[in-house]
Amino acid sequence: MLTKLWFQKLDANWGQMKQMGMAKMDVDGTSMTKLLNSGWATEYSTDVKTKMMGMEMVITSVTKLVEKSWK
Repeated sequence: MLTKLWFQKLDANWGQMKQMGMAKMDVDGTSMTKLLNSGWATEYSTDVKTKMMGMEMVITSVTKLVEKSWK
């Protein structure tokens, strides 16, 4: 319910936000996948930097395959 109200407010004020330059988002990032010789992915990592409405957010994630079930 709270999320619905937030989106309604955002939608109602979008034109004003756009005029103020707050409707733009800059994104810069890289992603990397490590593969075994067989072609299976063992690790996927991302580094992303976003900037919106004067705020910067940095997201770093690493996903690793820790168990395999194939033979």
